[in-house]
Amino acid sequence: MKRLYRFILKLIEQQGSIVRKDIEAALSISQTMAGRLIKQLVDKGLIAEVGSGKKTKYIRIKTVKS
Repeated sequence: MKRLYRFILKLIEQQGSIVRKDIEAALSISQTMAGRLIKQLVDKGLIAEVGSGKKTKYIRIKTVKS
């Protein structure tokens, strides 16, 4: 898994949820790049989007191991 993905997932675990601006600040990246990383994590089923617009938060999806 990409190092950036792991960093973002760890950030979510520490804070419970994050907003896009948290990622921008933590990684010193643009809004566009943060949005791309978030979309990739959502598409992979690793995080979920809660809410919409400026109040959108992202949470970790808990996976159950068999």
